[in-house]
Formats: sequence, structure tokens, C-alpha cells
Amino acid sequence: MYKWLEQDLQNYDRERTPWLVVMMHAPFYNSNLGHLGEAKLMKVHLEDLFYEHGVNLVLAGHVHSYERTWPMYKNKTDPCGPVYLNLGDAGNREGPYAKWLPGENGLDAPEWSAFREGAFGIGKLDIRNDTHAVFTWKRNACFDHGQINFHPDNCSSSGDNSASALISRDPAWIVRPSSS
Repeated sequence: MYKWLEQDLQNYDRERTPWLVVMMHAPFYNSNLGHLGEAKLMKVHLEDLFYEHGVNLVLAGHVHSYERTWPMYKNKTDPCGPVYLNLGDAGNREGPYAKWLPGENGLDAPEWSAFREGAFGIGKLDIRNDTHAVFTWKRNACFDHGQINFHPDNCSSSGDNSASALISRDPAWIVRPSSS
């Protein structure tokens, strides 16, 4: 079923391309109640493969909000595991999903969730070198149910007077182990 992916990962050349990024639709890790656990079968079949081959970053969508995890594996933080970015926050007619699972022992979020926000936004990945990258997520004011004129040149909406329109909400360094 996924032998092609296993073969691609075995042939991956870290000398040529140090960062290994996987893109998929539904996220393995998501603490949002929207679409919770919908990639469970894929996770069972592929999480070990991602870990064994040193995937650094997994980009997913589907959940209409933003969430970034710490490096993780098997539901726990792990410095050798990938960072998961749930980027389903570009917008839809239903609005962003803003209902979240609580964390353990009274925490607001699960320990593996580094940042989450039920809002629409945009992100930028800047790979600086073989071991360091910066991902910046910016909340925007683009959700308007069609009642307001949207300006795609600056990702603002008419009449947006919010203090947090298109500002950085989650600038994060992502660091992978050195291959040497």
C-alpha cells in the first residue's frame, strides 16, 4: 500500500537535501476537536516509517485551525521525532475550528502541543541551513463570511481594526540534529 513511500525514504540523500519534509492531508497529531483522529489508520502504518527515516517536518491540513507540535513520536515529545504543522487554517466557509482538547493534569493543552490557535492564518518556512529553520505563523483577518471585502494583497479585510491582524503569533525555530 505504501511501498513507494518506503522506497523513496530509503533512497533519500541527506547530503543533497538535509531536510526531509512530508506533506499529507489529514494530521496524525491534532488536539482540535474538529476531525480528531481521522488519520489514525495512516498513523498506525506510517509513523514508525517517518521516525526510522528521520522525517524532520510533517505538513498537514484538513483541520481548519493552526497547531504546531514539539518534535514527537508515539504521542510523546521526542527530540528525534518530526515537528507536525497543522496548516488547515487558510479559510473555509464554516469558519475556523476553535474547540480544543484539554491537556493532562490541568494543563491547557497536551504536552506535545507547542502552539495552537483557532483562527485563520498564513505561514512561512525559512530553512536557514542544514540544521536550523524558522517557521512563522501569522494570524490574519481574512474570515468574513463574505460580508466584507477581502484584500488579498495584504490579507486584510475591510473594517478590520483588530490589534492582531496579520501579526506573528507563532515564530518558532525548528532544529534538526546534525548529520555529522
